[in-house]
Amino acid sequence: MNTPDHISGYPVLEKLHETRGSVFYRTRIEKTGRTAVLQRLKVPHANPSELAVLKQDFRSLASKGYSHVIRYIDLLDLKDGTALILEDFKGIPISDLISRTPLSVEVFLDIAIQLAQ
Repeated sequence: MNTPDHISGYPVLEKLHETRGSVFYRTRIEKTGRTAVLQRLKVPHANPSELAVLKQDFRSLASKGYSHVIRYIDLLDLKDGTALILEDFKGIPISDLISRTPLSVEVFLDIAIQLAQ
């Protein structure tokens, strides 16, 4: 998957991370000028049931204001797939953190507790 330059009102600034199923980019919201994270599914077209679940998750989480959950901003239906626009909290993937510095038991447990809440 090539890095897109611009997706529907969200110019791509940089590639952040890639997983087995998604690619994450830092983008700028043209309407506000704020940065956000664009999550693009690698599968060009999700099957109808996967897309329905994604849209339901988006609708239910976008309307909520949970303090420990990344805020969903937009869901884009593109001609070559689907993308989510998420809050940019300027974090790093936990896999990158672990690969740079081994975690102590205390730090690991602190992260695990925060994820479980």
